[in-house]
Amino acid sequence: MDSLICPIESKNLDDELRDIADKWLDTSNFDREHPLYSTKNQRKLDKFNSETGSTLPLEFVGLRSKMYLLLTPKGTKSFRKAKGMPKAYMRNKVTHEQYVDVLVLACNRPSNESLYL
Repeated sequence: MDSLICPIESKNLDDELRDIADKWLDTSNFDREHPLYSTKNQRKLDKFNSETGSTLPLEFVGLRSKMYLLLTPKGTKSFRKAKGMPKAYMRNKVTHEQYVDVLVLACNRPSNESLYL
């Protein structure tokens, strides 16, 4: 499974996504009360789905392939991914601030130095 993340600016994202939802989106993980919720494309191949469901992420920190964090509003589930790391460790020991610190460190390194994650 591959991921794609892109910035989207919209005055009304739900209206714009409604036009493509039936053909391209799996919205089965949205809240049942959400206007785009549908099980029509649930788990179908070649359909895009939102990792955070109908909750809009506040911040994305991508460190490398299969190592990223999606920060969501307080009281909802945030997503920390690091391939090869135990999920319990990621959930209990790794924080948003640590992801940001690594990103800042990597961006401030001279280009002739390597940073291995």
